[in-house]
Amino acid sequence: MLDALHAQLVDQLGRAETMIRDMQSQIIALEEEGMFAAVPHFQWQARNGSDEKKYLYLVFRQDSTGAYEGPDGKRKVYVGTDTDKIAEAQTMSTNRMVFEKLVFQIKHLQRWLEFKRSEISAMPDMMTRKLHNVTEELNGIEEKIKSAQIKERGD
Repeated sequence: MLDALHAQLVDQLGRAETMIRDMQSQIIALEEEGMFAAVPHFQWQARNGSDEKKYLYLVFRQDSTGAYEGPDGKRKVYVGTDTDKIAEAQTMSTNRMVFEKLVFQIKHLQRWLEFKRSEISAMPDMMTRKLHNVTEELNGIEEKIKSAQIKERGD
């Protein structure tokens, strides 16, 4: 019974490892497709001030040092009004958001997996302690039964 439970636990950990590999494959695909660490920002007026068409800027975040993550350290990049360029920029921005979520999920799942492995590796020690406790309790019960039987017989 314990061997079957152990095998099931190992299977479940293998399932988690497969999930991590799948997410890593998705990350590679996103990196190949391209991504920007930027937020698309529409301006509703054309650059010339008329109400013709909206245009798109990509606004980049700052890294931990305070530098902007845009090309050549730029804070924002003008994309323009071309719908194909806008769609491409939005896709690349979305790719980055999905990338960051996948990285977070992988790290979370790796920590969970490490914790579960440590729990499983501690199981033999726990079972040994349980066996010792059960043996001691059973010896105590056996002694009580014997002493009660001796008292009943009057020996």
